[in-house]
Amino acid sequence: MQDINREHPEYKAWKNVWPKYRDLYAGGEQFTANADRYLIPRQKEPAAVYRERVSRAFYENYAGSIIDWYAATLFRREPILTFDGRDEPARRYYNELAEDCDRRGSTLSDFFRRQVIEAMVTGRSYIAIDFPKGPRPAGSRAEEDALGLSRGYFSEYPAESVIHWQKDERGEYEWVVLRTERELEEENGDKQTLREWVRYDRSRYEIWRQEETEGRAPAPQKAEEGLHGLAGLGKVPVFEFTLGEGMWLMNRAASLQLEHFNKSNALAWALTMGLFAMPVIYSDSEFKQVVGDAEFEAILTRAAEEGAKRALADVGLDGDEAALDIRDLRSLVDCIRLVRRTAMQTAVRMITTGVMLALLAGIAIKLKIFGGGP
Repeated sequence: MQDINREHPEYKAWKNVWPKYRDLYAGGEQFTANADRYLIPRQKEPAAVYRERVSRAFYENYAGSIIDWYAATLFRREPILTFDGRDEPARRYYNELAEDCDRRGSTLSDFFRRQVIEAMVTGRSYIAIDFPKGPRPAGSRAEEDALGLSRGYFSEYPAESVIHWQKDERGEYEWVVLRTERELEEENGDKQTLREWVRYDRSRYEIWRQEETEGRAPAPQKAEEGLHGLAGLGKVPVFEFTLGEGMWLMNRAASLQLEHFNKSNALAWALTMGLFAMPVIYSDSEFKQVVGDAEFEAILTRAAEEGAKRALADVGLDGDEAALDIRDLRSLVDCIRLVRRTAMQTAVRMITTGVMLALLAGIAIKLKIFGGGP
């Protein structure tokens, strides 16, 4: 059985790079939504700090502006198309093609402006030539013109869509496989992924389809085949559009753009953190950037012990006899408290005794116990 989903080695080498180039070109929310792919974490950086840096990340899109400037400069003036000859149908056909070359209202200039931008971002773009399909085969050229089946048009495909190919010694395609994917949603909310492969050779085409529902995808099935529009010329109707390595601007600027992104965000984070007061702990132990709760408590305990020892040393209570001196001080304090308490009690007794004696003396004088009085 033919493996229609097989990928070319060159495609495999670039398919993981193109999404990064597209993010760098688009910038804005598309880039910041994927900032964790490009913001490099510092060594041993806590996860919470890294998440906050990612949420604050910003991107200055120089590469996208440069690419758009090149495209705008190249198409600053609309190309002028002239047609010689007296074949009025041909002149009318090319005029219509210049005004709407892809059946979506794109002028020829707008269409190729997009191809230039695509080539500067991903290094290549692809253009397919096709003809409309009618409800029935045309019986004559006049009927074909009447049904609109003779009006060829362009279809654009990004680099990610051309997954496999074979070229001859002149660099022309012998066959090529294109893959597209669409997300569909039913009225009841069920989602479905529709994948389609189109294989072209020099005379025929094949269309393969696959429908994935709830994660279940059957093998691709051939849905259609036949002769394509360029079968009479013996050419594959898919053409590669490139500008060369020198004009693949994103490939040249991507690493510098990412370096600038990381450096500017690191500087912004440092300036932000410099606005807040930060505790500084000095320790003789080996420095570790990440300190756990247990180690932090141990550092505080050691600092408290060292501070207490230094305070005792300042008052002369250091050395091996510091504990004995402290016990003697405690004994002395206890003695002072006992003397104070005893002195208070003695003073109270003396005052009480004096008062009692004074009362007794007054009573005696009053009653003339000791005699002698008048």
